[in-house]
Amino acid sequence: MESLRHAVTSLRNVLHEYLQHDAGGAERGGEEGDHQPSSSSLGDFSLLSLRPIVDDKDDPAHKRIALLQDALRQLASLSEDKEFRSLLIEMNLQADLLAVVSRKVEQDEEICHAALNILVNLSMCKDSRHTVYQTTGLADVLLKILRSAPPGSRLLAASVTLVRNLSDQGGGDNRVQMFKSGVVNAVIHVIRAERANREGEVVNAALSALSNVASHNPSRPKLLREKGFIDTLMEVIRSSEPNSRPLRTALVTLTNLSCHKENRLLMIEMGIADLLITVTLTAMPNSKHLEAALVMLVNMSVMQECRKALVSGGTGEAAIAVIRACMGYESSAGGGGAGKNLEIALKLVQNLSADEATGESLIEHGALEITLLCASSPDPKICAVAAGILSNLALYGVKKTSVVRALRSDAVARELASLIHQPGRAGLSASKAAAYLYGQHDDSDDVLDHPLILSCRTALDRLCEALRHTLEGKELFGVIFDVDELVLAVYYICRNRANQETFLAVGGLPLLCRVMQRDDTNRRTFFFTLRTLHRLALHPALPSEIQGSSWVRILQVRGDDKMREDETESVLAELERTDFFNL
Repeated sequence: MESLRHAVTSLRNVLHEYLQHDAGGAERGGEEGDHQPSSSSLGDFSLLSLRPIVDDKDDPAHKRIALLQDALRQLASLSEDKEFRSLLIEMNLQADLLAVVSRKVEQDEEICHAALNILVNLSMCKDSRHTVYQTTGLADVLLKILRSAPPGSRLLAASVTLVRNLSDQGGGDNRVQMFKSGVVNAVIHVIRAERANREGEVVNAALSALSNVASHNPSRPKLLREKGFIDTLMEVIRSSEPNSRPLRTALVTLTNLSCHKENRLLMIEMGIADLLITVTLTAMPNSKHLEAALVMLVNMSVMQECRKALVSGGTGEAAIAVIRACMGYESSAGGGGAGKNLEIALKLVQNLSADEATGESLIEHGALEITLLCASSPDPKICAVAAGILSNLALYGVKKTSVVRALRSDAVARELASLIHQPGRAGLSASKAAAYLYGQHDDSDDVLDHPLILSCRTALDRLCEALRHTLEGKELFGVIFDVDELVLAVYYICRNRANQETFLAVGGLPLLCRVMQRDDTNRRTFFFTLRTLHRLALHPALPSEIQGSSWVRILQVRGDDKMREDETESVLAELERTDFFNL
């Protein structure tokens, strides 16, 4: 180990000596210091000796260059071993290498390239990427090369690769500085300049660097607005071959940007959603390119204000086409591997269906037919998403006659009857869909005693569990549910007296009281909670220990005609004078 450390020091001294003479004798630091090699075994390395490669009679300048080249070759060999990289970084070799690059960038490409390649090797040590990038002057040198090196040059390729590595995992802090220093803008310039070689390694590395920088969430809004950033990525997407590496990396970069909610609507306005639709219609059903495009559209569709624009622009129709293609690919001879993209496309339809303005269009383009096919899938995740679509269409389409008519078909009723009894999220979502479809009409027996409403009794325990988790800010089945939607479903299901008894038995009453105590409960949810509590107060199965409570008596004397939404505040005022909120 000691011989290894001395050998590296000897190699560094060659660099120091050359730099001193090249600078006209200027003094330079770079003492070895107290750096110690790591405790892990580095093994034997036979290359570590400076062998005489030139005759003493040779020109001194030529001899120094030859020694420098030999030292760089040996350091390059060392840096190729991941065990040695940490040692070299600890000894601050990166500062010496950068000094060589700074001096030779315009004089000797061979030496400059050799030093840059060693820096590239050092940048592969993810735990030390921040240390390497903090080397004084590194950003300035990179900027100079990225902006001035001719397309296709080795220096340009090495510099872009260095930026990519330093911005990768472990280089989180570097990403912000790269953006602020102009390195990101210089990388954009490289991609545009390498237009003739769009499939080459330089462009791939440059795009990967942009993707890395875009993974830093606080920088995403600024990146979206960086001059040339989006135009360059969109140009790459338009001009790249289907399923090519540049196409995928550009899509992943945009996907990273779409993770920030401030970017989503603006990305639609920029025309990115339209471009993604084209990608979804040309990519293979099992491709990563399709996955990236779909995930981006899913991110956009999370925003309520984006859904109508996406559907009107054809996103829903494209998602349905993707689902059909994935189904066909999965069932074809030798097919397979498209299940993940099918699930993502189905989630996109689910998000898009959560809007009053989108249901008719989605059903018109085949969303309901596709959803029913997916509802019978053996994959529980696919079933759960399909049930979620039916729930959204029923909830948000209640005012659309055509939507309600389509949902009340026998085919939908059969699937809901099957889904309600399934465990997990599928049964929960299906019970919500049935409640919204068949529980929100007049009180005639044919509605309250509809078989689907009666079947919802089996899901009341899951509705209560979901409400409990949501009130506590916790996820259930991987999501945090909407309190308003859960309360509405309980209200409709509990219009049936048999279901009321089950709801009381599974502990639903205290949960409704907790809903009333929430500061952010809206007026409409207050009303439906009060109406449900009114019905429960009249039920003989109400626990005996609270039957005589004053708040129960208040709700009992309130007939349905006195439980109007505009009387919510007066009822609450009465309840506050009782022990209601201490239940």
